[in-house]
Amino acid sequence: MHNIEVGTNSFRVPLVPIPAAKIKIAYLNLKDNNELIEALATEIATYINANKAKIDIIITPEANTIALAYAVSKITGIPYIVLTKKQRPDMGPEAISIPVKSITTAGNQTLWISESNIQKIKGKKILILDDVVSTGGTINAAKALVEKAGGVLALNPLVCFYEGNKRDDVTAVSQTVLPVIPLS
Repeated sequence: MHNIEVGTNSFRVPLVPIPAAKIKIAYLNLKDNNELIEALATEIATYINANKAKIDIIITPEANTIALAYAVSKITGIPYIVLTKKQRPDMGPEAISIPVKSITTAGNQTLWISESNIQKIKGKKILILDDVVSTGGTINAAKALVEKAGGVLALNPLVCFYEGNKRDDVTAVSQTVLPVIPLS
């Protein structure tokens, strides 16, 4: 288990192996951990409210951060859009995609944005929100997809935690740096 700090709250998260990457990481379950989601949403909303003039829409990749993006949207009133990992039949013929390689997922993936969501973000100020950043693969793919769709990135992407090391090109709401432990 690993301790994490979110605002004035402490949580314990499991350390899980990622055999394909030969590492062990702290696993954040943001799908149904309501206390953690609420604590993170409060911290993220504070950041967003301080930068509200620079944000029209929040973009988040599927799937771990969907509940978090919803909670943040409810607090701030800023709508969110989910980048999917699969092309869906209702996305329209003008949907666009970007390949992504993440250390937590075996193999390559693709992030997609639907035709209707492209129209929603075109010319708008976008904040990318994700749970963690380690290599930056997902964040960089999301940035490229937003730019390809005509959105404007006025702020660094926002994550809950850095993983492995802090980064200058991303902002984290928690100062806890999650470990990346080599598997022996």
